[in-house]
Amino acid sequence: MFYGFTPDFVIATDKRILIIKNSFLGLYTGKNVFGNTSYNSIPYRQITSVILSRGISMCTVVIRLQGMVDSESKNEGEIKGLWSKDAENLVKSIEHMVEHHSNIQTQNINSNKNDTTKKLYDASLNNTNDLDLSKLKEIDITEAINLLKLQNSKIIWLGTEPIDYVSKISGITSSSIIKINPDKIIEADLQINQFFSNSIFLCYNGNIARHISLHLKNEHGINSYVIKGGLIDMLSNTTKK
Repeated sequence: MFYGFTPDFVIATDKRILIIKNSFLGLYTGKNVFGNTSYNSIPYRQITSVILSRGISMCTVVIRLQGMVDSESKNEGEIKGLWSKDAENLVKSIEHMVEHHSNIQTQNINSNKNDTTKKLYDASLNNTNDLDLSKLKEIDITEAINLLKLQNSKIIWLGTEPIDYVSKISGITSSSIIKINPDKIIEADLQINQFFSNSIFLCYNGNIARHISLHLKNEHGINSYVIKGGLIDMLSNTTKK
């Protein structure tokens, strides 16, 4: 709790800042003798920055909020008349809690992304009967090579083997193959994923490529191709020959 020279005072909890306006004679009695007690409740997640302004004898702390211009933030989150030490402690406390809540939010976002990626891999290990295959553009290796010649496409290899190895098995030149971790595609936004428009995805058995292609289509409206059967089919055909 931080008291100021003015009747206002501040309570910093683990979730928010409470700025309580004056009651009778500057004492907080639970209610204002001449009217309703006024207070502002500010969640840490809405705070963008904290400014400490030092005066001759007292300090002012201004809490800037998301989506508000300076004048609005000043009205909502200005605390005047704090002693210097109290103001410094308040700023440190708020900045610490804002960083803490920001880290929690980042962890939650990453957790959601990891859950999405895990579902993708789990699904790829099983059959693909639950997929809407009507949205897929599946082609064989011959069609893929023809597409590379006709348009500015790339083969996107989703596995772990080196590009030279994939090139040797598929017969596609190394310069036409890009190796990418499928996690990166799942985590990327629309602007980054535009790069994969009309790309041709290749994986081991075709399942991960199917899921990636459908993810781009469903989430971002991006069209792409999938090589049927993946690298395993190519290896099988090579062995038969």
